[in-house]
Amino acid sequence: MATTTDYYATLGVDRGATDGEIKKAFRKLAQQWHPDVNSDPAAHARFTEINEAYQVLSDPERRQRYDVYGKVGVEGDPNLAGFGGFADIFDAFFGGAAGGAGRRGRPSAGSDLRYDLRITFTEAVLGTEKEIEFPVLGRCGTCEGSGAKQGTEAITCPECKGRGEVRSIRQTMLGQMVNVTTCPRCHGDGKMIERPCETCRGDGRTEGKRVLRVSVPAGIDEGHQIRLSNEGEVGPRGGPAGSLYVAVHVAPHPTLKRDGTEL
Repeated sequence: MATTTDYYATLGVDRGATDGEIKKAFRKLAQQWHPDVNSDPAAHARFTEINEAYQVLSDPERRQRYDVYGKVGVEGDPNLAGFGGFADIFDAFFGGAAGGAGRRGRPSAGSDLRYDLRITFTEAVLGTEKEIEFPVLGRCGTCEGSGAKQGTEAITCPECKGRGEVRSIRQTMLGQMVNVTTCPRCHGDGKMIERPCETCRGDGRTEGKRVLRVSVPAGIDEGHQIRLSNEGEVGPRGGPAGSLYVAVHVAPHPTLKRDGTEL
């Protein structure tokens, strides 16, 4: 074991730190001091101390023994030898992407939209229904959102074989590390369009306007937002739509005021 005397100080956290704060501190320090990325001769020893502190403080039972008895409470634990915590070390460097986990060519979702709706004081008290109209990127009617010219279709990306991601493997002192990144050729879609739609130029979306009726519940407060799922912009090339958030603004009454649901 390393010569660490205060595991909390090693990770730079308070003794009352939450599990999330401890993990966040470990990841930050692991990225800074891992011997594969830090050429400082002291990096190996420093990383060993950081990893040892994390193994103790991230385990509820070990942490309790350490809090009560100090370092003597965890000495002799065989699981503290060497470089443990592989999953969190991997996650610290590669964002948790490993093995078969990844995008798998999922189309990107569309953006959320916001609409500011102004209603009267009486409408806020009693509730109302309003018709709204707003500009939006909708699904292209010519290619039905595929982005491909009529009579053609998208092909599987030859770079990532439809996965939407590419992997590179490098050898480290921890073994083989797999780095997963978004495919630069298809930008994560997993597919490519050789002959784009002439209307949307391959995006699968066109600009337009949408008309909706929004139900405003009785007693709504100033600034309250009504979420309408799937009423935002559609994603490119068949991606799911985002949400529309209707922000309600209530005009003040000349004589009446609200206190919660009371006038």
